[in-house]
Amino acid sequence: MPDPSKQFIRDSRAFLAEDFMPKIERCLAQLTPEQVWSRSNDPSNSIGNLLLHLTGSSRYWAVEVIGGKPIGRVRQAEFDRRELVSPDKLMSDLRAAMSEVDRQLAGLSGEALLELRATRDEKLTVLWCIYHLVEHFAMHTGQILSMTKAFVGELRPARELK
Repeated sequence: MPDPSKQFIRDSRAFLAEDFMPKIERCLAQLTPEQVWSRSNDPSNSIGNLLLHLTGSSRYWAVEVIGGKPIGRVRQAEFDRRELVSPDKLMSDLRAAMSEVDRQLAGLSGEALLELRATRDEKLTVLWCIYHLVEHFAMHTGQILSMTKAFVGELRPARELK
């Protein structure tokens, strides 16, 4: 009989690497640097800020909270950034972070899912942390898709971007 805890970890890794990341890459391939950093108004986030945030948040939950290795994240800086960072650099940093996240998740045992980990404010199970990481990544992927469609209309298929 399959182990549901191992399946949860495999599925979580697949959502991040095989579903969400390609969608974000497809969006960035269709945008100019100015569009990536454009905001509808000052309190809103740009796609660039969301990418910085996904990079920091994903590493925070997987590496710092689950893995116990402090990363020195300054969350507010992810949203305060106004200077343009190239889309290539943003994607390179996100890919590197997600490789680190994937290695951390791949190394988990099913039994580890019910272990408690400390955040800055509370103790949560590893299961909760992974679930949050995936749903948070999904939410911001949806924002990036929506913002990209507002700029370019219908997204071009991935095969047309190569």
